[in-house]
Amino acid sequence: MTWNLTITLLSGESVELTIEPDRSVNFLRRKAEQALQRPLKALFGGGRLNNPSRLCDVGVQDGDLLTAIVREPGPIMESYRKARAFAAICDGEVVTWGAPHFGGQLPARLRPRLVDVASVVVSAYACCALRNDGEVVTWGSELSGGDSEEVTHELRDVIEIYATDAAFAALKGNGSVVTWGDARNGGSSKEVSGDLFGVQKIFASTTAFAAIRSDGRVVTWGARNAGGDSSAVQDQLRDVKQIHATNVAFAAVRGDGSVVTWGAVSGGGDCSEVADQLVNIGQIHSTTRSFAALSADGKVVTWGAPSTGGDSSTVQGELLDVVQLAASETAFVAIREDGALFTWGDSKIPDVELSAVSRQVLATDSAFAALGVDGKVVTWGSKKGGDSSGVQEQLVEVQQLFASEGAFAALRSDGRVVTWGDPAFGGDSHTVQDELVDVHRVHAASGAFAAVRHDGRVVTWGDPWGGGDSSNLRTASTTLVTSAAW
Repeated sequence: MTWNLTITLLSGESVELTIEPDRSVNFLRRKAEQALQRPLKALFGGGRLNNPSRLCDVGVQDGDLLTAIVREPGPIMESYRKARAFAAICDGEVVTWGAPHFGGQLPARLRPRLVDVASVVVSAYACCALRNDGEVVTWGSELSGGDSEEVTHELRDVIEIYATDAAFAALKGNGSVVTWGDARNGGSSKEVSGDLFGVQKIFASTTAFAAIRSDGRVVTWGARNAGGDSSAVQDQLRDVKQIHATNVAFAAVRGDGSVVTWGAVSGGGDCSEVADQLVNIGQIHSTTRSFAALSADGKVVTWGAPSTGGDSSTVQGELLDVVQLAASETAFVAIREDGALFTWGDSKIPDVELSAVSRQVLATDSAFAALGVDGKVVTWGSKKGGDSSGVQEQLVEVQQLFASEGAFAALRSDGRVVTWGDPAFGGDSHTVQDELVDVHRVHAASGAFAAVRHDGRVVTWGDPWGGGDSSNLRTASTTLVTSAAW
């Protein structure tokens, strides 16, 4: 038996393919790439289709119309805000750079296994590659997830990888979960293994995991005092749709818009004082130890450590008709429908006109940058990006902002990149400025940036031990150009 499926691009171009229903999503993607003569990032049909899964297992039916997203030029880049390394996927092969012991150096013995790679998850201390056939390869700090030898036999038919700072969790096609890494950080799920079935999605704090099952129930493991133990609220964790985390606590949004929290009381794990206000919640954002929830009617509710944004009483009267929230490590910023910004926690907005700012707000650890609809940028906060006066004249026609832990990078409409903040975190790109042309995307790690140009070249700068130096890498698919040490 065969199925007829139509694959459509966003441009409207389409192709009809004939395929067996027990073939994988990845097989269909490759067949579509050949027919459309374009590299495809993913296939969608009522949601993103996982590459290793069989078509008949992901809800696809004969005659369906699927949408394909074209992959942008250049390598697929992977990193993480607190990571010390980058990983790039070039034609299914992986190259890495950055801190050698935290994933930046790929062991030669693993290279034969790193083929046909779909994605790489980079944690604070290790890397985990997911191949299109559902198998997993890991490297980096052995104690923090870089060594998965003990569970290799279980790592088959994996469809998604998740990470705390020092552990990984793999979600398999049958809804089961495999974990490894530091047991204190979620690397062992033995105590709840009997409950880990029908899992649909996994969420992580820095040291614990929380999984939502198909029945809307939640299973947690990891550091008990940081969200790994949800026994006190287990009877309330029903019909859960989404979970959010601070460093040490979780907040679950249920189907009726109510919120359930657990974890460190001082870090957002107790919302009892504002529970009656937590209704019809649509969004939740977090700092390291506080939460801010945005309701459907534009109101904001906060709880957690006052010093990191858990107390918004000084601006509560202004928090009406809010349309967007953003957070640094220690403060929140709210954007109202009229474009006005308000912050609370460890932050203060400068005395400047902000009424036009509403397009994007981003944060480093302790500074904010706001992008206006006019393409201009306003910044405030610490030296980790709070002062952009030295490059203000260059911050025009900005399309998007990016942030490491201590610096910002702005991508302009002409493909140029402007940086500011702490040089140790990528705030100074002058050594590669001539190479930063025709850029179409930027990626950030803890202390470094990597810009991808339309010709496929990657330019890096920032902390040389944290991903800012890629000078030792050359591949057939991409040339990596690096800055000198800061």
